[in-house]
Order: sequence, then C-alpha cells, then structure tokens
Amino acid sequence: VELEIARRLVPAFLVPNLKFNQAITGERKEKAAHDVPLIKGYVKQNERIIDSHEIVTEEVYQKLQSLSLALQERAAARTGWAQLKFAAGKYLFAVILLVLALLYLYFYRKSLFDNNLLLGMVTLIFLLQLAGAAVITRLLELSPLAIPLLLAPMLLSILLDFGVAFIFTVTLSLILGASLSNDYTFTFMMLVVGSVAVFSVQKIRNRGHMFRAILFILLAYLVVHVIFGLLHFEPMKKLLVDFTIYLVPNAILVPTIVYLLIGIFERVFDVTTDISLLELSDLNHPLLKQLSVKAPGTFHHSIMVANLAEAAAEAIKANALLTRVGAYFHDVGKMFKPEYFIENQMGGVNKHDSLTPHMSCLILANHVKAGLELADKHNLPRSVKQFIAEHHGTSLMTFFYHKAVENGDSKEINENDFRYPGPKPQSKETAILMLADSVEAASRTLQNPTPQRIRNLVNTLVENKIKEGQLDECNLTLQEIREIKEAFIPILTGIHHLRIEYPAEALDRDKRGEREKRPVENRGERTVKTGPVPQPTPSTGKKTDTETGKEEYGYGS
Repeated sequence: VELEIARRLVPAFLVPNLKFNQAITGERKEKAAHDVPLIKGYVKQNERIIDSHEIVTEEVYQKLQSLSLALQERAAARTGWAQLKFAAGKYLFAVILLVLALLYLYFYRKSLFDNNLLLGMVTLIFLLQLAGAAVITRLLELSPLAIPLLLAPMLLSILLDFGVAFIFTVTLSLILGASLSNDYTFTFMMLVVGSVAVFSVQKIRNRGHMFRAILFILLAYLVVHVIFGLLHFEPMKKLLVDFTIYLVPNAILVPTIVYLLIGIFERVFDVTTDISLLELSDLNHPLLKQLSVKAPGTFHHSIMVANLAEAAAEAIKANALLTRVGAYFHDVGKMFKPEYFIENQMGGVNKHDSLTPHMSCLILANHVKAGLELADKHNLPRSVKQFIAEHHGTSLMTFFYHKAVENGDSKEINENDFRYPGPKPQSKETAILMLADSVEAASRTLQNPTPQRIRNLVNTLVENKIKEGQLDECNLTLQEIREIKEAFIPILTGIHHLRIEYPAEALDRDKRGEREKRPVENRGERTVKTGPVPQPTPSTGKKTDTETGKEEYGYGS
C-alpha cells in the first residue's frame, strides 16, 4: 500500500527538466561530422614523400595510401577523350606484344601457320585465358591471385610444344599485367609460375607426371608469393591466408581442368599428345590385334621396324614415341591380302608367280590405301596416318618393273606405273620409318649376316633412298642420316647374331651328312651316290647381293 501511494505522489512533485529532442540531436551530429577535417595535411606538387632506405613512419604511410587513392579516383574520373586515350594505349600495348609473338612463331614455327586448325586452337586458348582473367577480376571482383594463369601455358605445352607455350606465356603475362592497373607483380608471378608449368608438363605421359607438375607449380607459387610479400612488408598471416585461399586451389584445379580439356582439344583440332600415343602404343589395340591374327609375319615385321625406328629417332632427338606408334600401324593395310606379302607366305607358294607384274604392283600399292581406310575406321590421328601414307614414298617396285621389262617391250613400260603413290616423307619421323622398313626387310635376305655385311647393306639402302630423292622433303641433315644409320646397325646385328651350335645339333648334322655321302643300295640294282634332293627356290620378290648389301626392292618390304 505504501509503495502504491509513493508511486502516485512522486510524479506529481518530480518534473523532468531534460527531454530528448531528435531533431536537435540530428543537427548537432551533422555539425560535429562536418567539423571533422577530411584531410590531415597537404602534399605539394613535386614534394618528396620518402626516399630509399628511409623508415616508413605512420605519417609517410598515410601519405602513400592517400596518393594511391587519389590516383584511383583520377583514373575513375577520366571521361571522354582522356578515357579513350588510356584505353587505346592499353590495347596498342597488347597488340604490339601479340604481333611480336606471332612474328617469332612465323619465322621459327612456320608449320603452325600452315594448319588453320592449329591456328584456331591457339587463338581459342589465348582468348580463354583472357576471358578467365576478366571473369575473375571484373565480374566476380576477386583478387588477381585467383586468375587461372596456368590455363594457356599448360594447354599449349601439352598440345603443341615448349617453344610456342613459352612465347605465349611471356606475352600473356605482360598483357594481363598491363590490364590489371599496370600491376607487374602479377606479370612476374605468371612469368615464373607459367614457365615452371610449361617445363613440368612438356613430357607428361601419365597421372604421376601430372601430380609432379602440380607439386612444382605449388612450390613456384609459394616462392614467388613469399618474395613479393617480403618486398611489400606483408604480414606472414596475410601471406599464408592468400596462399591457402587463392594459390593452392589454383595450383590444383587448373591442372585438373587442363587434363580434362586435353581430350576435347585433341578430338576437335586433330592434335596428338603423348598421352594419346601411349594409348595407341598398346599392342592390344583392336587394329593391331587383327593384324597379329590375319598377318602375323607383317605384325612381327612391324615390331622389329618399330624398335629400329624408335632408336633412330632418339639418336637425332626426333619424336621417338610418335615414330614407334607410326611403325606399329604403317602396314595394317596388308591384312586384306596378307598372302601376297613375302613375310606372310611362310615358305609356301608365291601367288605373284601366277600374276602379271602390273597386277602384282597394284596389289602391293593398294596396302597403303587400305591402311588409310582402316585408320579412318579406327579413328587414328592424322599424325599416325602420315606414316601409313608416306612410308614407301614414291619408291619404285624394282623387281616387278624389271620383270615387266623382261616380259615385254621396254618402250611400252611406264616406270611411274610401278611406283608407290606417295607422298614422299614430309617429316623426320616418317623418313626414319621408310629407312627402317627397308633395312629390316632387306636384312632378312643376308645369307651370312656379319656386322660388316649389315653395315654395307644399311649404307647402300640409305644411299639409294637419297639418290631416288625420297628424303628430299623431310628436312633430314646429312649428320642426322649418319646418326640414323649408326643407330640401325647394332640393333640389326643383335637381331641377326649367329647362335652357337650345341653339341647334339652338331652331331645330328654330321650324321645327316654321312648318310647323304653313303652309297644307297636299291635291292640288287646298281648303287648310285645320292645327295640332297634339289628343291625349287621360291621367288622372294627381292634380290640382294649379300657381299655388297645392294638390293633390288621387291614386294617383301
């Protein structure tokens, strides 16, 4: 009761003398904010703010920050003619860099300009890199550290070669650095990390190589990021956060995306990478399995040729993997009529004995056309098809040509009718295959394959190809041809090495010889001396002088 009485009486005697006025309070806040100075001081034109080796004080730091903001405000405030000049300068800078890169490629990678598909691929990758940078910085407004700067360098290195990738890495790093408010810190990062990426994926052939590339890229990112952090006095905590949020995902995701994009670019632009070549080098490939069943002699010949060609390609620093794969598939067209090729006749009847030289020539030449049809059916890349088309060049089928001349009027025989359709080898790799194919087939005709006879054979065959002009279009130098021959000889010597005769075999041979010399008694009839029954020698389609190594090319090669 007492409290209730007090509650009613107190308001009657105590009247508030201070009341809140929202309008007056608002006015006073505005006045107080207006009275706060927007600037702490002024920096006059050409006034020195700080020099090298001086301590950065709080005042100096504020001046530098104010200068950065002022420059950004001025850039944003540009309109009309000033903005146009600024944009024109940036685009002109990019165009000049791009022209210089293209001029370099034109003089040192001219083959790139002969293939419109490859030019289109390079252009698309270049635009994808620029688009990725624009999306990250303009659309998503993320840090430049999030730009997928390894996309173009890695794709170009895997799909083309190191030289093209490095040139575009330098060009893109300068262009992107200029577009990011002339931030050449980013330029240096892309140049260093991009170069590491280009080197690390140059010979990528499996997943392990990709993981190794990711590790190298992470290390490059870390080193460059720490260097620039130290130069700009960045706190270690901020460096660690930026590295974890931006650079680690960049180093892992971009190579993964590149690995997935390789197959698409290969199919669309008809490019062959080492990854695809390794898949094609599997002898369980359906086309090679068919060849091993339908033409086992040709299959074995292709394996031997592949060993020779790969060794020669490694000797002259050519693409050894491509050469090996091309050798596997170069004779697949023989599986349509395998019995017409000497390596598949197994000492049986030679079907060419019943054919005219012209018909034999047509059958042999057709294996090139048939091989290209099979290659199209099995979606072999263009680089492998070239081995099928070029491995004989425009060589003359000498055996059948001379046979036709002997059978008829030489004036009516056209030599071109007995040549392969060509073209001649257009690359070092296909030229190596042509030589390996010839020497492997010819070496089988040597009666006593001593190392010197093998060397003479190789030298003669290669010289004949040079004289025929079969190597005129492949850019092989004389030094490289010499190295190719030297690579062939030890392998052929190893293949045709003489085996030691075991005692049991020697005894059987002596017994057979004694029986052949012993007179044969024929039931009271007169006895006669008999020797081995002469056997008809099957036509091989090839004549070789084993002493000199000179060969007349036939249908067995």
